[in-house]
Amino acid sequence: MKLPLKVALVIVALVVPLVALFTLWRVGAERNDVMERVSDRMATRISARPPLRCLERPETWEFSRRGVKGWAYDLNLQSKNPNAPRFPAGLKDVVQSEEPVHDLGFRRSGASAVRTGMGGACEVMLLTWSRPPPRGPVLKPIIGQSVALAFLLFLTGLVIAGPLVRRIRKLQKEVESAEAADFRVESSLEDKDEIGDLARAFSGLGARVRQTIDDLKARDEALTEFVSNTTHDLAIPLTVLQHRLVRAIDEDSREHVEAALQESHYISSLVRNMGAAARLERSENVVKHQVNLVELLERVVQRHGPVAQWKNVEFNAGFPEEAVEIEADSTLLEQALSNLVQNAIQYVEPRGHVSVLLEQESRGAGKVWCVQVMDDGPGVPEEMLEELGERGARSDDARNRNPGGQGFGLNIARRVCRVHGWTLEFENTHPGLIARICLKTD
Repeated sequence: MKLPLKVALVIVALVVPLVALFTLWRVGAERNDVMERVSDRMATRISARPPLRCLERPETWEFSRRGVKGWAYDLNLQSKNPNAPRFPAGLKDVVQSEEPVHDLGFRRSGASAVRTGMGGACEVMLLTWSRPPPRGPVLKPIIGQSVALAFLLFLTGLVIAGPLVRRIRKLQKEVESAEAADFRVESSLEDKDEIGDLARAFSGLGARVRQTIDDLKARDEALTEFVSNTTHDLAIPLTVLQHRLVRAIDEDSREHVEAALQESHYISSLVRNMGAAARLERSENVVKHQVNLVELLERVVQRHGPVAQWKNVEFNAGFPEEAVEIEADSTLLEQALSNLVQNAIQYVEPRGHVSVLLEQESRGAGKVWCVQVMDDGPGVPEEMLEELGERGARSDDARNRNPGGQGFGLNIARRVCRVHGWTLEFENTHPGLIARICLKTD
């Protein structure tokens, strides 16, 4: 059912009971008016032409005409006729009145009283209705008026609903066209009413839908880039690993076995970075707890010691003897530090140096613990220091080395620091590079 018809029917449904009550009241009022007019005419006629027969035989006299019956009473409102009803209490004022007195509630059909001026037992005449006047002549015009009123209200409902329906249909078209316009609902309904509020709600919903779509597109692009970078990062070391293993079999060479082990270490690190990246995509996956930073750094150094030894790189570490407690996700923090250490070992020349230090530094009004990974490799151009570790920035490009990755490890380190509220800085030492993570402690 269409809205205009619903509105019209609701209006009619609400008003019809009121119209019915009004009709009943009108019918009752019209009937009372008819009874009063008839009684007045009868009383006037009796006053003008008193029934003389009443004086002759008051004990038997009674009047009956057109549904109206009459009896005679004296000034004490007593009747000689034993069939006469008791004089209504509501008509006793007739003794002091020259005009007819009416009591329309007498016996549910009404009664009137009038002074005749005849004196004696016929001084007061009581007129009662033996039956109420018929409803038909009164009811028909009132019902006709009521039906006309209901029809008028029905048309009024249709007229009132018209502008509302047009505005709703306009909003419907705007919402339906939003899908083709990338869910952009720009409604022209600016009225400060419920429909205007609904239009603004749709506009807000469209903005949220667009934002969600943009976020999904951004994540899809990031996933595509991630898959592309990961494929590249895995393909190169796997190819090198296969080549080294083949040559090791052919030449029985320790050099190729060590190189193959180094490539396998790189692949293992890459897989761990992929797991870290998956966790960093959703911040609720970052679970912080108390971590002993010294013990964590010792594990990182032990893991990368064999790699540095295979490459003939001097690898040193310096940590405080006491425990340094911080609030962090230990798995992500260990992976970030491992990436920095691996990056330093990867780009330093054989017989080079890599050091890992944990020191307390002054920052602002207080002190913080900073982890420094230092190497004496080629360094990074100054203009690339700030963007080092951002998505798409490659440390091998910055250090002018053979392609070995897409900057994935440093990007993971940067993102781990961000979710923890830490800072990651890079500084050239000419030669070499320092990667510094400054952490908040309890």
